[in-house]
Amino acid sequence: GQDRRKQQRLASRRIRPRLGLLRNNSLADDGSSLVRRSPENVARYFGRLAQSYGDGEYYIRRRNAVVSAIAGEIGRAHRILDLGCGNGRYLYEFKRSAPAVIAIGADLTAEMLAEARGRCGADTPLIRADVTAAPFRDGSLGIIFASHVFQFVTEKDAAMRGLARSLS
Repeated sequence: GQDRRKQQRLASRRIRPRLGLLRNNSLADDGSSLVRRSPENVARYFGRLAQSYGDGEYYIRRRNAVVSAIAGEIGRAHRILDLGCGNGRYLYEFKRSAPAVIAIGADLTAEMLAEARGRCGADTPLIRADVTAAPFRDGSLGIIFASHVFQFVTEKDAAMRGLARSLS
């Protein structure tokens, strides 16, 4: 209870200054200059974190809890998209927990997708895509999972409309 909340607050404090999220929808890239959240800048920032993103006991416990909570839905889906799959940590867990489901990863960052390929294997469909122009046919996906994605999307309404069309 209380220890968990304290740990989450501490983890939150460690992440926010490094990420440099500002109220004006900008990223502080080096702590002093402000850069718009363009897809290129977001990709560049997360590309530097590809090998270590999601490391640590807190994130392992969080992933386990999330995957456990949605395991039934994942198991019943024909396809699941891990949107903003990063280095494939959730995608790997989805594949492991529901091997019959087609688990697809999409990310903006080439470095993250390279890490996901190593983690999830050559048989995992991985797509480099921007959430605002996700290249999925109407009705082609059973579930869209996205963790730590939409805070970086400036065109949320357009992205949601396109993603909703992709759901069956």
